[in-house]
Amino acid sequence: MVPFLAAGTYVRRVDFDKLPRTTRERLIDVFRLPADAVGHEGAPLFVRPYARAWQGPVASCVILGGVCLAFGARGFGDVGRHAQSSLHVVLYAAVLGIVAFVVRRLVLAPRRVSMLPFAPGTYAFASDVIVAESRELRVYPLSECKHTEVDDSVTFVFPDRRFRFEVGDRELARQRSLALTRVRESLGVSRAAGDAKALLKIDPLFFARVRDFEAIDEDGPRVGPVHANPTRAAALVLIAAVAGLPLWWIRNRASDEVAFWRASRDGHRSALETYAASGGRHTQTVRDVLLPGAELEEAKRQGTVVAAEAFMATHPGVLDAEAKALLMERLHEEFERRNTVPSLREFAEKWPAAADASRVASKIRDLREAALAAFHARANTSDSNVVPIAEALVRAVDRAPAGAVLVRFRRSPLPSLASADKLLATGLLEETGPARGGGAEVSKHFDEAQSTPRERAAVRALASGFGRVFGADMIPVVFGAPFEAKELASPAVPTMFVAYDIGWSGATYVGRDSGRRFVGVVVKFDVTLKVPGDPRAVHFTLRVEPPEAFSVDYASWDPSLRAAASASSERPEDARVYDVMALRAFDQLSAKLESMLVLAPNGEGSPGSARR
Repeated sequence: MVPFLAAGTYVRRVDFDKLPRTTRERLIDVFRLPADAVGHEGAPLFVRPYARAWQGPVASCVILGGVCLAFGARGFGDVGRHAQSSLHVVLYAAVLGIVAFVVRRLVLAPRRVSMLPFAPGTYAFASDVIVAESRELRVYPLSECKHTEVDDSVTFVFPDRRFRFEVGDRELARQRSLALTRVRESLGVSRAAGDAKALLKIDPLFFARVRDFEAIDEDGPRVGPVHANPTRAAALVLIAAVAGLPLWWIRNRASDEVAFWRASRDGHRSALETYAASGGRHTQTVRDVLLPGAELEEAKRQGTVVAAEAFMATHPGVLDAEAKALLMERLHEEFERRNTVPSLREFAEKWPAAADASRVASKIRDLREAALAAFHARANTSDSNVVPIAEALVRAVDRAPAGAVLVRFRRSPLPSLASADKLLATGLLEETGPARGGGAEVSKHFDEAQSTPRERAAVRALASGFGRVFGADMIPVVFGAPFEAKELASPAVPTMFVAYDIGWSGATYVGRDSGRRFVGVVVKFDVTLKVPGDPRAVHFTLRVEPPEAFSVDYASWDPSLRAAASASSERPEDARVYDVMALRAFDQLSAKLESMLVLAPNGEGSPGSARR
């Protein structure tokens, strides 16, 4: 038995069974005195009956249970992290083992108290405060009491502990406190006088104190051992610890069910994919049933053919009837949205099995009939043949294999370009003095390598002109091979034959920044628009002179024209200037074609000829 508590050296811990027999019998007698004997000779001055200390163990169990619940709740039902690792088994086992140990102690506590031969409690005598709640008695000398607090109770304040004794009445508490003071004074006098008889009446530990609390093994009343079964206790703790494994398994199982329920209720593809990636019990159901269903719903929300096709490609045979119905619905919507000839043809080529593919041709005819009706409202009727030729052109395009008007060119550079180059070289064109940048030859910039990209650009301009007449994309225009004069009579497809001559206008230009002298270019067009099987034709001529001045934007230079110039000219910037002159002529060609077919906003057409 350890003689002192660690909390303070003044506190004495005494083994009741090792006290002298007379001391044990005396303590049993005074501890068993009735409540109304408090304050009588030899009896304790204050008594606090034993109250079972269940709050601490219960609080410990609650705290440990809370810790266990907190760890169990962590990630519980989380779609992506619902399962805890097997390491958590150790935690659950430890918590359950500790709880089992604490509960066992709490259950055995009444049994331990019932084995005491004295009434358990805390007793205040003249010399000490004795805590008698087990075999071990804790003795607090009142000489170490710092002070006493008196109200309707009396509290003794020690350096590391307080003892409160309820009295119930302020005046009675004051009287008992004064009585304690008088008894302590009497104790001091008796000790000074060595009056053992008086000390024996006042101090129940007198005989033990005389022997300095020496351990004595004598017969008499004892507390005796509480025969706890350590094997049973260890087994109980072990069983509780082993229960950590099924607790962990039950927690993960319940968490998995909640996570699956949340992912299913949410129904979003991301939530289901996250659950499947976590490897839950329902992963196969999610992958085979719920995830395809969610992806199909997402494809429905996207509302596109691409989304429906993507679903069928990634899930062949899954929800097949519903997926096919969705695809057909989206294809129909796509068909209804397409209102241009190229887009409708693309629809027929891309989805030939669609239910609406058979309606493409009729819808294109309807679009062209609507375009012709709009054309009639503003057609140039100054020549009676314009409208019939336009109608024949539209219907011929519909029948043509390529479904487009072919534009074919025949270029004829005039000798005047070579003459202008010679004059530039001899300086005879320097009327206002020599150009500081020299002369820019013209004829080499109108060879086939540089003219073909310009002609392609001209086709794009003519397509815009047809679009303004008949509606965008209604009359597709494509670039064709150069033609010979004999081919004018009977083209195989709707064709626009553009013969043009390029010559010197007689003028020159000097670049403001470069200082180079350029030759002015004049372009003469002879255009014939023919439809297969129709003797009529739209024919017109056009001469385009260069303007007095013009600007050149190198930043907007068409890449194909730039590439052609860079490949065939040492000074591609010269080609850009001649490109501007030539393309200006082609733009006016497109405007001329438009004015031949429809009236200008002022109601006037352009002079030309429609001939048989």
